[in-house]
Amino acid sequence: MDFNEYINNAWVRHATDALGVAGTFGDGLKLVQNEENLEQLGRIATHIYGEHLGKWNEGISFLNILSQNAYFSQNSAVSKSFSIFSGSLSLSANSYFDLTSYSVSDQIRILSMSASALSEQGESDMAKNYFLKALEFGRSGLAKDDPANRSLAITGNNLACVLEERQGRSEKETSLMILAAQVAREFWELIGTWKEVGRAEYRLSQSFLQASKIEESCTHAQNCIDICN
Repeated sequence: MDFNEYINNAWVRHATDALGVAGTFGDGLKLVQNEENLEQLGRIATHIYGEHLGKWNEGISFLNILSQNAYFSQNSAVSKSFSIFSGSLSLSANSYFDLTSYSVSDQIRILSMSASALSEQGESDMAKNYFLKALEFGRSGLAKDDPANRSLAITGNNLACVLEERQGRSEKETSLMILAAQVAREFWELIGTWKEVGRAEYRLSQSFLQASKIEESCTHAQNCIDICN
């Protein structure tokens, strides 16, 4: 098995066997052939240790191991990605983690990733706080091509999806679900194509449906149809 086969298989399996996939990361590291492979392994490790397992410190420790690999280089795009990955896990583990050394763009990405992970772990209040902070930064005048815009769009969609499926959802969680879907729609309008905007309208229709707001759900469902026709 080469690295591409490994990472593709890991993504396929991770939703149903996150702990099992995490147990193979050492094997995956042995297959790494370049810095891009390290970034891919760091990304799935952050996702699994964060959103699926809530094992923040284990994720940070594994990222530290990856950063000692011979293919890792400081001051590269991959090292910046690792800084964001580690920052999101650190913030999830410790709400007092200091973000001031990061750029506004990177703070948005860290806050967004942490919000998504904490929501998956049932920490809805903290997830909402981080998401609102990321949104505040995001609306402060980012360039259209700033990657933080995409982070907000993706996080909004992911948060809405998680909360739509949550049994016994509270009023606060329902409010966050709607807000998250609206944010996804707002930022996909900014950076996406008609396909992403149409999907965002669909997400809004589903979130409003789960909130028993039928009229709003129908409106966004029709918007989705109109965009896709």
